[in-house]
Amino acid sequence: MFAWEDYHRSGDALARIRSVKHLFFLIAALGLTAPAFAQRPDVERYVREHQPAIIREFMELVAIPNVRSDLVNIRRNAELLRQMLERRGMKPQI
Repeated sequence: MFAWEDYHRSGDALARIRSVKHLFFLIAALGLTAPAFAQRPDVERYVREHQPAIIREFMELVAIPNVRSDLVNIRRNAELLRQMLERRGMKPQI
């Protein structure tokens, strides 16, 4: 059972890592890998042209276990997300 005390004791770092991961999925879900001003056909064309790379990157991300007690893999997740966001022109910090 989830206990707030356990979550709080795990430290702010884990909370930040989860927030970054959630932010990445939100960005990906909104299709913001294409320019923000793009119209639906532009986004669909971008996804079609880049689908293998998008899928490969997604599979790389979900292949890393995301278990809160596994700090090594939580850090790997955070680092991979940082790199992914950096490639998209953002300046994430962990």
